[in-house]
Formats: sequence, C-alpha cells, structure tokens
Amino acid sequence: MIVSDDLYKLVKSLSKTEKAYFKKYSKLHVLGDSNNYVKLFDFIASMHGYDEDLLRKRFQSEKFIRQLSVAKNYLYNSILRSLKAYRKSKKKRDEAKELIDDITILIEKRLFSQAEKLLRKCRKISQKYEVYSQLLQVLVAESKIAIAQRSYDEKTDKILEQNYNERTKILGILKNAFEFDLLEYNITSQITRHADSKDKKYLGRIKEIVSNEILSCEENAISLTARLKYNHIHATYFYATENLEESYKYLSREIEILSEKREMLEDRLIDYLILLSNRLLISLELGKYNELEKNIIHIRSELGRKEVSGNDRLKFYIINNSYLIELNYKNRIGRFSETLEIYRAYSKLIRPFGYKMIKADEFWLNNTLSHAYFGLGELDKSLEYLNRLISDPEADQRYGNILFAKLFSLILHYEMGNIDLLEYLIKSTYRYILKRKKLYRFEILIFGFLKKLPDAITEKELKEKFSELKAMLTRQINEHSVKDALKYFDFISWLDSKIESRPLSEIIAGKL
Repeated sequence: MIVSDDLYKLVKSLSKTEKAYFKKYSKLHVLGDSNNYVKLFDFIASMHGYDEDLLRKRFQSEKFIRQLSVAKNYLYNSILRSLKAYRKSKKKRDEAKELIDDITILIEKRLFSQAEKLLRKCRKISQKYEVYSQLLQVLVAESKIAIAQRSYDEKTDKILEQNYNERTKILGILKNAFEFDLLEYNITSQITRHADSKDKKYLGRIKEIVSNEILSCEENAISLTARLKYNHIHATYFYATENLEESYKYLSREIEILSEKREMLEDRLIDYLILLSNRLLISLELGKYNELEKNIIHIRSELGRKEVSGNDRLKFYIINNSYLIELNYKNRIGRFSETLEIYRAYSKLIRPFGYKMIKADEFWLNNTLSHAYFGLGELDKSLEYLNRLISDPEADQRYGNILFAKLFSLILHYEMGNIDLLEYLIKSTYRYILKRKKLYRFEILIFGFLKKLPDAITEKELKEKFSELKAMLTRQINEHSVKDALKYFDFISWLDSKIESRPLSEIIAGKL
C-alpha cells in the first residue's frame, strides 16, 4: 500500500502565522475532538521527514488511528479551509467574490434595491483592483436587475446598451491580457527548455516572439496586468540574450508600475518581492554597486510592511535573498572580512525561522564562504566550504557552476601546496569535463597552466607563468567560457595578486 505524504508536505509549507491561524480555526470549525486533530497536526509539523509507522506508534492509543487515512484526509481538507479563511481575511479583493454570491441570492429573492447597493460596492472594488472577470459578473447581475425591474421599456434599452458596450470593452481588456499571457508563456517555455543547452537556435525563436507587433510599445498593453507582462517579457528576453542593461531597465519599470499603484501590492506582493530580488541579482552582475546598496535597503524596508511582518515566509525570503546577494557583493569588492561579519549576522537572523535552506541557496552560500576564506588566506576553511559543495550528490544536477567550483579547487590546492594531490585532481577533473562535454577555451588554458607550473622553479619563473595565463585570459575575455568563469571567481585578480605579491583584497579594491 502506497503511503501518501501530501498532508506532511502541506503542513510543512505553512508559515508560523498560518499554523497559529489553523489552531484558532480548528476550535471553531473542526468537527469532533478538535484537540486530537491539533495534536496530529503538531506532531506532523515536528517531523523531519514523513514516517507513518512513527505516527501510528505515537497515537496508538487514540481512536482515530484505526482510520488514519480518514483522519489525515479530514485534517488535510480542514487546513485548506483554514487557509481560504485566512486569505479572505487578508485580501480586500476577496470581498468582491463574497459580494457576488450575496448579490446572486438577493436577486433570486427579488430584493433588487438591496442587490444594487452591493453591486455598487462590488463594482468599486473590482475596478480599483482591476479584477475584470468579477466586473463582468457585476455587469451580468446589473442587466438581470434592469430586465426584471423595467420590463423591456426604453430606459431598459439604454441601460442594456450601455451595459453591453461596457462588457465588450472589458472583454477587449481581458483578450489583450491573454495575448500577453501567451507570449510570456512562450518565451519562458523556450528559455526553460533550451537555455542550458549549447544549441542556441532557440535565441532566434525568442527573438521572433518579442518581434510580435503587440510588444512594440507599452501603450499596446491596456491593463496594469498587461503592462507588467509587457515589461516582464522584455526583461526576460534581454536577460536570456545577456543584455543585462536592457533587462535591468525593463525590470525596474515593472517595479515602478507596481509602486505607483500601491493598493495592488497586497494582491501581488510575492511577485513584487521577486522583482526586487531579481533586481538585486542583476545590479550585482552589472557591477552597479551604488544601486545595489540602495536596492538592498529598498527590499529590506519591505520587512516593515504590515502584510510582510505577519508572514514568516515572506520575511525569510527577503532576509535570505538580500543577505546572500550582499555576501557575494562583499566578495566581489574584496571585503572578505565583511563577508564573514555579514554571514554571522545573517545566521542569527534566519535561525529562528527554522526553515531548511533550498539546495541552490546552500550551494551559493558554501561557494561564497569558500571564496571569502580564500581571499583572507584561510585556505583550510576555504577548502572545507568548497568540499561541502563539490561532495554534495545533488551538486552535479542542481548547481550550474559545479565545473568552475572544481576548477577553483585546483587553484586552491595549488595555493595550499598540495602539489602531489594536484596532479591527481587535474586528471580527475579533466575526465569529469570530458564525460560531460568538450573542453572549452577557459578549461584548456587552466589545465595547460597547471600542468606547466611544476616546471617553474624560481619565483621569477612562476611569475612569468602567471603573467602568461593572465595575458591569454585577457585576450580571450569575451569568449563565452572565459566570461562565465570570471563571473564565478575573479581569476585575473588572483593572477595579479601572484604577479605583484599583494593580497587579493588589495588588488580587487584597487580596480574599483
């Protein structure tokens, strides 16, 4: 018999405030002994992996354990109902959905004047939040009342004609939004399926998508939703084609649109925070460090927002993303001691949430700390964090820079003086690359450099080897594999530090 862990996954997805709300909700709405369901809920929440045998053992004396699948199903549905109730209490636009149900009942009871009062309120909310599907329902209800009250007179004709024209306009707005929806899906689909492949034919396909006439200017997007989609499509396209300046421009425009209409943010808050986080990443990649610092302050200011302060997951998202990017930023400007100070502050901030870090963030963090300790000359600590990344069985599938991490480990072992081990690691890394793909320019240069190093005996000869590699990398600076490697780690600044016998942090700071 297959044991389902759906309930476990649902419970684990809840924020602290959602869990607290469920417990309050269960006292009022859960049938039977709600305390037993709360106990079951709490025990599942405490698990670090679903174990039904452990669950049965814990509640072996309880009656519900005889029909555990029924109890689990009831608890699952109760949690979903509590989440619906929780969200209704949070979003103003949800009030319009409830009003539509009330209006329908009042029309059935032929209490038209009462229905009209609610229709006016529902229309106001639907227009304010641009919920056009609900606005259509308002218009349908208004036409029903007009026909029922006025019995096909001339006044009814005018009301229905106006109603028809308004419905036609709204359908046009929805059709326009659907067109942008489809274009957004098409470009995202192409990039998701092909971005990691060496086949770049998809770039022609996404160029064709953004050449669609409707994407020629923002004025073609009628609603706020469509304007957001217009800018998101362009931001995505330019990011995929490595035009980060243009991507940053369109991304900033998305943020501007939402910021101008603050009442829409409560419904699009998660999207808004994702945009702010993406802007941090692109400003980091572009080296717009002054803007990056301002953008970090901006996203962290959202922690004071009422909708965020009561939501642990949103608070964690802001803290986690902004600090991970700030750590990387400090590395890039050579302030390695500050990286570690910020890491200690970050660790204290996220510990109370109790969330397990996703693998991509875990890899990013280990990599960042390895580079920071490398920059400070604490090579054993650098190797410790790098090994955490490289030895993770999921790293190969889930961490895009695993190849560069392996190449960086060769540099690290060279710095540690592990020359005998280095020879083995070079061969091992070489075989690893050949299994995955052909050798690219950066890998050829690094392997060639490391193989020649043992021949250099004097300090002068070593510096000549470092200078040769620097010259070759500099000549190939725009080659794709070299460009990607330098995003991962500033190999050229490391070479400069060896050539000039100066600390890496000093070299990087001097280039800013």
